[in-house]
Amino acid sequence: MAELAVDDLAGIDVVSEACLSPDGRLVACSVVRLDPERDREIAELSFLPADEGETPPRVAPVSGRSPRWSPDGGAVAFVDSEGAETRVYLVEMPAGRPRELVSFAGGTGPAAWSRDGARIAFSAAPVPGGARRIAVVELETGAARVVPGDDGDDDTAPTWSPDGALAFARAPLRPPATGPRSEILVWRSGDATGPRPLPTGLAFAACPSWSPDGDQLACVGTLGPRLGLQDPCLQPWVVPRGGGSARLVAAEGIAGVIVAAAPEGPIWSADGKRIFFRAASAGRIDAVEVEIEEATAPRVLTDGGQLGSLSSSADGTRLAFVASGLDSPSGAFLYEEGSGTRRLGDAPGGDRGLPRLAPRRFPSPHGGELDGWLQGVGSGPAPQPLLVAMHGGPHNFVGPGGQLGHFHRSVLAARGWIVLTLNSSGSGSYGEGFADSIRGRWGEGDLPEYLAAVDRLVEEGLADPDRLAVAGYSYGGYLAAWTVCHTDRFRAAVVGAPIVDVESFRLSSDIGAWYVPWEMAGGPVPDPDRPARLSPLTYAAEISTPTLILHGDADRRCPVGQGEALRDRIAAAGRARVELVRYPGADHLFYARGRPRQRLDYNRRIVEWVERMTLGGEEAKKGGDGAVAAEAAAR
Repeated sequence: MAELAVDDLAGIDVVSEACLSPDGRLVACSVVRLDPERDREIAELSFLPADEGETPPRVAPVSGRSPRWSPDGGAVAFVDSEGAETRVYLVEMPAGRPRELVSFAGGTGPAAWSRDGARIAFSAAPVPGGARRIAVVELETGAARVVPGDDGDDDTAPTWSPDGALAFARAPLRPPATGPRSEILVWRSGDATGPRPLPTGLAFAACPSWSPDGDQLACVGTLGPRLGLQDPCLQPWVVPRGGGSARLVAAEGIAGVIVAAAPEGPIWSADGKRIFFRAASAGRIDAVEVEIEEATAPRVLTDGGQLGSLSSSADGTRLAFVASGLDSPSGAFLYEEGSGTRRLGDAPGGDRGLPRLAPRRFPSPHGGELDGWLQGVGSGPAPQPLLVAMHGGPHNFVGPGGQLGHFHRSVLAARGWIVLTLNSSGSGSYGEGFADSIRGRWGEGDLPEYLAAVDRLVEEGLADPDRLAVAGYSYGGYLAAWTVCHTDRFRAAVVGAPIVDVESFRLSSDIGAWYVPWEMAGGPVPDPDRPARLSPLTYAAEISTPTLILHGDADRRCPVGQGEALRDRIAAAGRARVELVRYPGADHLFYARGRPRQRLDYNRRIVEWVERMTLGGEEAKKGGDGAVAAEAAAR
């Protein structure tokens, strides 16, 4: 297998969206690549024929994202960003020049076309980082209006009914301590009373979409307060146009789990009898359909991989989507009723020679088995060095799809390492009970599962017990820190944007006020000592593993003070080498969406650290002449 380098990440084109034209003949894609020289991410529109032999329109290279077709297929609206500002453009088909419609200082979501094609609605922020409002643009005049709202409300996911009513989701910008709340509102132009709430009976309702006749709305949400759009157990609901108790659909057969087709909601069939959506099960994300009036399990339409954006032709017989698979970071695909799924032949983002992911099940010390994935088996002589890569959330999940944000995994796998990922307790895509099983058991419930998987790989002669490393980001960073607090068997640790002190996280994180009470709840009685007991900082003086901490200094989700506290505690104890790298201006998702140079630096430092500390001999493990507390500011 050819050796990969971190810089190869910049040569991979990723299809981020695939939007199908109403007639089902063309797919408008957004293809993203990194430009390290200019330190920016570039997104270009690309048009692919859905049928072999068809010729796509000749459109000059256009920078843009989130393409959305007009109802008649005669135009595509898209957005393009420069800094915090986002501009909305319209390009006439088959080969027109883009013209700017409107710009927003704080960014905008994709276009939502009215059924008559005369208006477009957006979820837009008037200022960077501020609450979003629904803006409506009249295409004939260019006039823009903003749907009334309060500064404390965040409005998203607009959708038009056949008769011109606009529905959208509204949530408090700062959720209450009981957890995120969201409701659906309906607004008509000229209504002096403003938008009106649509009663649903749901504690959280988002991503609405109108039925073809306008008599019903589909949405995603939860009956009781949980984790909002971050919840691993969102479900599909249908509610009458005038409001009333929402009716759950697709409750059985796929663990009741839905991944919202964000930012739009479930897709209706042309006859209004079915809805399509993205559902997660056992690490996979597939397109499924469900009959609205039938109590049947969802029918899975796609096979394998992790499906991203989803769109439909006007008659509902074709679906376009992007997906990543076991050996491919991304691609554009078409599903056609009666003939199944096929990859669009000239789509970028195909096999880039990345080490293949292999599914594997591991016995759990709590009983049953857990899904895992191995990358790099056989890329070097056995037993191989092993990187244990821990996912975030804790309710995120891994599956048969590449994660280019964590490109270091592929690089190490190509260099002779095995990389293990695992859907441990708390992971999404296995139902509500499994997702909630980690509440009040952070570290205590999932670390034994990871260690048992490591033991199995060592017993089988695949992994070298003397060359083990652990890495994670966000909650994965928490768990990596927890790991080296409780065992010294790993020779290197990488802790990205961690939570290390649960109580200070509660007070400083943008979600801490409601997230910590939810996650720390568990067991029959409250335990006031649980936050301290489950904080890695409580045990960090025991760490003897060389530890690299990576953190964006503008991270509001897991503030950089968490990483600093861990660095200080390890350094004070003097038992391990420790280094903190701060990324200026970087937010929580910089490793996947931030500046290209920072993303490359992040992956490069991980590869260099785990190889140097794991393969560098006993002196690397001990930290040389003692602990080294270093701090660097990456470019």
